[in-house]
Amino acid sequence: MVFTHSHMSLLNGLGSSGYDWSTFTGDDFTGNNGDPLNPAYWIDQSSTHPFLIQSNAAQITNLAGAEFAIHDSKWVMSGDFDIQIDFSGWDAQRATSPFRWYMLDDLVAPTAGCYIGVVDAFPNFKCNFLIASVWGSEQSQALNHTNGKLRLVRVDGNVTTYWITGNNPPFNLWKVGAIGTNSLYTRLYCDPSHHGETGVDMTLDNYLINSGTPGNP
Repeated sequence: MVFTHSHMSLLNGLGSSGYDWSTFTGDDFTGNNGDPLNPAYWIDQSSTHPFLIQSNAAQITNLAGAEFAIHDSKWVMSGDFDIQIDFSGWDAQRATSPFRWYMLDDLVAPTAGCYIGVVDAFPNFKCNFLIASVWGSEQSQALNHTNGKLRLVRVDGNVTTYWITGNNPPFNLWKVGAIGTNSLYTRLYCDPSHHGETGVDMTLDNYLINSGTPGNP
């Protein structure tokens, strides 16, 4: 299950980045090809194969074996929020659990949070909610495209998950979980190692804070 891998508890200690988050509206992953994700925004906890900038997006290719990619935000989201991210280029062989976008109140021993992700070679959407340190039952939804959008909206401690397949709005309202009002970090997580998958590809773009209050931990 989630957080059973030893590297899932990696954390170098985020603390305050000193960045002024008051005008932060997200990350469009702009940069030169081969650049790391913006170090003002993200801490790279990956093995040897992180997401890198390619064509002004965050891309990972041929992630395999014991490799994993973890990128943790230097900011937290407080109170209500509405955030989303685009994905494309999904390709996997026997890809049971590669990509999940987490929101967590602690990056070492979380007690509250959620995730929504794209998994399986078919592939599928999956989501889950962490309440009082216990994960619920993972929810699945068939996905018939290799690109789309994921969205998380928290209102009064309840998080609603949404998705789009392809580029066909509007968002589909999916599952709702009551996770509380703790401030939450963002974690971008891609890990084929648990099931020994090979050849996982994924591109992320347009991490957007549509509404909410980012700030220092």
